[in-house]
Amino acid sequence: MNSKTNFQKYICVDPSFFTSTKRFDSLTPVLKNLKKVGSKIVISTFLKPLFPNLDDEHQVRVLDGNQNEMDDVNSEIVNLLQQWNPLFNKKSNDDYQTLRLKVKDFAKTFFSNLVFADELVEGFLKNRSPPIPLTDIIKKLGKKGKTIFDFIVIGSNGGITISYGTKPISFLPKIEVPQWQGTSKVKRTMIEDGIAPKTLKIIAFLVSSLALHDFVNFFEILNFPNIGINEQDVFDVPLAIIADG
Repeated sequence: MNSKTNFQKYICVDPSFFTSTKRFDSLTPVLKNLKKVGSKIVISTFLKPLFPNLDDEHQVRVLDGNQNEMDDVNSEIVNLLQQWNPLFNKKSNDDYQTLRLKVKDFAKTFFSNLVFADELVEGFLKNRSPPIPLTDIIKKLGKKGKTIFDFIVIGSNGGITISYGTKPISFLPKIEVPQWQGTSKVKRTMIEDGIAPKTLKIIAFLVSSLALHDFVNFFEILNFPNIGINEQDVFDVPLAIIADG
């Protein structure tokens, strides 16, 4: 068996991280711990208006005084974020603007790594069909289903999703994606070292038994059931594996 899937090539960020300043503040240390040289940090496309403009080299542009003024609350973004965390306060302009300021600093820190999900998904699906049709997911989950669809597509190409809590996991039964969960030694160490919040989940959407084997070993999932691995096995639907602990 010869496979070493790089599950940190694409790190998808659960929108739940953007639904409070406390959650968002926990994101940077997690990413700094998980990312490697060349990692792409994948942001949900609907969050693009929160981010400062990026030039062609993905470097944050310096805004002049007039451009630096904050926009009003983007109601579409806020309404979608409430689907990821109902406690997100859509009535507070202050909360929204504080988030925007933090996102601006975040973009400066990770500018060379940032990519929006649609930029990757379009390329991945150029010559192949998605693991699950987008129309099926949107029908069952509504607009938030596009984010789940993107994460599944990227996951089936060796990416992972980092989640603040279980919100994205709670959507999976509605779209009939099976899930298994195990205790990850890697995640447990991140918590013990003060790097990750206890609520962190690391999710892989896998389409082959070989990728499953790699993920379980890569994140040292201790109590995962011992199953036979055949390099040729391909799953009919993606399998969501959650590294917890």
